[in-house]
Amino acid sequence: MEKVFFRPGQSYVGDVIPYYENGVYYLFFLNDRRKTDRTADQTAWGLVTTRDFVHYEDHGIVLPNSPVTEADNCCYTGCVYKKADGDYHQFYTAHNNDNPVFMDENGNPIQTVMHATSTDLFHWQKHPDRFGSDGRLYTKLDWRDPFVYWNPEEECYNMLLAARRQKGSFHGGCVLKCRSYDLWSWEADEPLFNPEAYFAHECPDLFFMGGWWYLVYSTFTERFSTHYRLSRSINGPWLSRPQDT
Repeated sequence: MEKVFFRPGQSYVGDVIPYYENGVYYLFFLNDRRKTDRTADQTAWGLVTTRDFVHYEDHGIVLPNSPVTEADNCCYTGCVYKKADGDYHQFYTAHNNDNPVFMDENGNPIQTVMHATSTDLFHWQKHPDRFGSDGRLYTKLDWRDPFVYWNPEEECYNMLLAARRQKGSFHGGCVLKCRSYDLWSWEADEPLFNPEAYFAHECPDLFFMGGWWYLVYSTFTERFSTHYRLSRSINGPWLSRPQDT
């Protein structure tokens, strides 16, 4: 198909999750089929590929959401990471709006990170383990949008999350850094960025360009916008430009 703005049939595109390899852009996205009256409810991961952002091949749903009996009745945003052995690892946010088993004592859905693996980017095997907050320092309600990368300074894998401090003001959101040595077992570290300025720092991303590390995240506290910070070190401290959006 030839489109500048891709749309999957009668569904809606949310939160594009890009991955690039060998001249092909793999654009994973939240496929919102509007199955219920709630926006972004029971979403699954769709996939399109392109080489020029004009011609797209639609591969349909590659990570289906699970039944209401499972934590990932909604498959929300995450990332795709290729390990040195060639296997692909997908980390995504599990959310369930309807099952009390996956809610807190006040009836609010909790969020956890789930894991799937693949050898070809098209066929994914889900794994049952979930990584979530214990509720002491960070809320169980905001624990989403995992972004995974190798940290050469610490010689381990890091995962960035849109998290919220358990105690604090309305501006309790932060970019939380987690650590793993095998991509399977994770533990929360200190926030990578904690300006005490926003409700949440959604879809955090980190990349290196032109001698700088760039940290990117989106906010909705005062208005919908995407911000960036930059540092000479992968671990910060993070500098702000006069115009940071």
